[in-house]
Amino acid sequence: MLENEVVDLLKQKVREISESFQVEVLNLECDKDHFHMIFKAKPTLDIPRSAL
Repeated sequence: MLENEVVDLLKQKVREISESFQVEVLNLECDKDHFHMIFKAKPTLDIPRSAL
């Protein structure tokens, strides 16, 4: 995959997952080996527990 395709796929998957957890992604930026995400969620969201 080309780098842009990987970034697009990552952004798409993050947005899909965020919808299922009722999380609003405010900003998502990617670099070659990492990404930064700013999101808004309910204070009762338990992210580690939700990942199980």
